[in-house]
Amino acid sequence: MKQNLSKPSPAGAKKAVKGVSAVDYVLLMTPRYSERKRRPVTYLALRTVKQFRSFRYDIVVEHRLDGNTLYLDIRGLRPPELTLPGVGPAIFETEYDNLAGNYELVITKLHKEVNRFHVRIAPEKVLVEKSPRARFIDLVTRMED
Repeated sequence: MKQNLSKPSPAGAKKAVKGVSAVDYVLLMTPRYSERKRRPVTYLALRTVKQFRSFRYDIVVEHRLDGNTLYLDIRGLRPPELTLPGVGPAIFETEYDNLAGNYELVITKLHKEVNRFHVRIAPEKVLVEKSPRARFIDLVTRMED
């Protein structure tokens, strides 16, 4: 089930501050009930800050869970399978079952930049315990963010 993740980006989101990288992506990580699986899951939705005017692109991501480390490798963008015109960010979505406790989230962008976050996953919420100062991605834990 696709969520509407096309919130407008905050003013100045692409401006770099000295010592802090510009943010290119927003990752939503939150617990929710999966209607498809009929059980609670940890939902991840990655979107670009940039809005596209021609198509709603897909973000190509290779992801895997290795113990308590979740790896997301952002490979790039691809046009949607249905080439209907649309405006909005590029999106990637996935769900993980049975995540609980402390995890390291390692996100790599185009085999170059790496951001590492430490999160605590509980049935009712995800807490960000540590995040990089200079980053290309913002991690949010509520749909409202």
